[in-house]
Amino acid sequence: MYCKRTVFSLIFVALFYFSNTQAQTSCTANFAGIYPCSGIDLLVHMDIPTMRPGASLGVEGNDIWGWTSPSTGKEYALVGLTDGTAFVDVSTPTAPILVGHLFTVSGTYNIWRDIKVVNNHAYIGSERSGHNIQIFDLSKLDNATGLPVTFTADGSITAGSAGNTHNIIADPLSGYVGYVGQRNASSEGGGMVFFDAASNPTNPPMLGGFSPPAAGGDQRYSHDAICMVYRGADEEHIGKQMCFGFNENLIVAADVTDKSSTIYLSNVTYTGSSYIHQGWISDDHKYLYTNDELDERNNNHNTRTHIFDISDIENMTHLGYYESPLAAVDHNLYVRGNYLYQANYQAGLRILDIQNKTAPTEVASFDVYPASNSNNFNGAWSVYPYFKSGIMIVNSIDDGLFVLQPNLPHYVMENAGSGVQIINQGMDAVYTVDLTAYSGFSSTVNMSLSGVPVGASSGFAATASPDGLLTITISNTAAATLGNYQLILTGDAGTADEEQLSLGLVINAVLPVELVDFTASTKRNSVLLNWETATEYQNKGFEIQRSTKNAPNNFEPIGWVNGRGNSELTQSYSYEDTEVKMGVLYYYRLRQVDEDETEDFSKIVSAKIEAFDQMVRIFPNPVANFLNVKFAAFDFPIQNVKMSVVNVTGQVLHQETLNISAGEINYNLNTEAWSEGIYILRFLVDGEEFMKRFVKM
Repeated sequence: MYCKRTVFSLIFVALFYFSNTQAQTSCTANFAGIYPCSGIDLLVHMDIPTMRPGASLGVEGNDIWGWTSPSTGKEYALVGLTDGTAFVDVSTPTAPILVGHLFTVSGTYNIWRDIKVVNNHAYIGSERSGHNIQIFDLSKLDNATGLPVTFTADGSITAGSAGNTHNIIADPLSGYVGYVGQRNASSEGGGMVFFDAASNPTNPPMLGGFSPPAAGGDQRYSHDAICMVYRGADEEHIGKQMCFGFNENLIVAADVTDKSSTIYLSNVTYTGSSYIHQGWISDDHKYLYTNDELDERNNNHNTRTHIFDISDIENMTHLGYYESPLAAVDHNLYVRGNYLYQANYQAGLRILDIQNKTAPTEVASFDVYPASNSNNFNGAWSVYPYFKSGIMIVNSIDDGLFVLQPNLPHYVMENAGSGVQIINQGMDAVYTVDLTAYSGFSSTVNMSLSGVPVGASSGFAATASPDGLLTITISNTAAATLGNYQLILTGDAGTADEEQLSLGLVINAVLPVELVDFTASTKRNSVLLNWETATEYQNKGFEIQRSTKNAPNNFEPIGWVNGRGNSELTQSYSYEDTEVKMGVLYYYRLRQVDEDETEDFSKIVSAKIEAFDQMVRIFPNPVANFLNVKFAAFDFPIQNVKMSVVNVTGQVLHQETLNISAGEINYNLNTEAWSEGIYILRFLVDGEEFMKRFVKM
């Protein structure tokens, strides 16, 4: 964020800083208390002194994000402040609970903070040098006691040499997180840097980075970015991980699927661009909406929301803009369904209807800064519109957290899992779509699906409730052409209530059963075979074959394990061969059989259960006082081993029962009391006797 403060803004902060939290107030005659509004009720206002009791006058608000607990369903506001992050339970939105704080690393204020969530962990960055990225396990919020709690971070990400960032970027579906906005990060060129939050959320390893080439006038510094698994109209890129960077004077597009080798695709700008700050894409992945933080001031016009066609990513096109009747500066915006939610500083929250994607209209608003709508930097920093409950949370620089309820009867269609299915030809693709109704919307939704590959079939309910799950199955893909497809799911509940959601489908060539591991290990009286497959297509099963000679013609079948048919997930199998003898080396292989009786063979593995006497050593021999009995490298425990010592006359001098654990075990036998001569050490194991001879000196 480019940010200034005016003298007037400081006076406004002073006037409002000591205000009390305001309770639920309906929007009546275009006002909710002192706040101008249209179609949005105030559920509660929690001011900064309430969120930061005892804090100094200088604490202000900045970014905001949300998190819904998968365990309890509770909704939490993650509220950025100049001295840290406040966590507020808004599950009962009219009675929020301050759960606690995670304070800034450096201990000093900074007006910039940014928060994103991946894998139930919050990643929090700041422009303050040395702050790096704080990582916080959000599950701690559910069980916190003694509120408000002063939390500590659960990990951190080193953000370049300076340790500062401007924004956090995240793709929760792919499980990676990153940062942008470090001008002095020469190694990254000020661009995007990615980390693997899926494998280790509190200590994610670095994956790589992206900056556009310096040639051609490209701006290498990314102020913000949005990343996602792409499912739009540019079929070449469906299923890939894409990022769009907002680089001050232009927008850049990149394929970041391989973080160690990212691919720059294109850039686009428009006449009069001053500071392209941030943006979001439509649910059909065809349009990109952006804000420009300085054009209102530099070009002397009202708030403009710019619209781009990204259906051909290598040739993105600027289509124009929506211009507000107000002059306020636009800062952050997000898309959910047919609505675009804008935090426009002094004009507060503005909601645009984008059912007509290229001709937005404003349908609701809530002004958190009633003193002015000018192009200065006060008021709403950001908004989070993604709670299942439908409430909005807005963070005001000057006045803290606003919990709002839009009164817009509508429904939203969202992917409940992955919106992109990558399958082998012949497999089914299954999507789950979550429909949610708001503000009393109750009409039945008529469903249709376009873009299904020729030869394939689709199955789903023709009508759906606006509150529930819809399952879509694409079948008969064996008859479809290989390639990438964009499917458009349309929900029609009337002329004014049409929703569209894009789904991605990638059909690859049929892969055979891919065996990734096959091992043999010994047990006491058996050999255990384990194997895994990465993919399976029409896998009937596995015939287990054995031989005592490592030659193809000597293998014989000894068992069968059914396959899993079709699968793109790792599948694990095992078989135990109990018809084995000690001391014999066995060879094993798998004969994999498809449904059409096509066969393939695995590699050959071997295993040998060593005879007991071969696994036991005694020393020293001859022995004086103590005989060391070493049970060497057993792969399995052996119970009830009868051990005894007899002399040449057959007299038993010593006997005991041993339970031998796996691994290497040493046992000391005291021979001091025995006379010189020859002795026999006998072992009785499962009815079989083994003997070792030693001499006593």
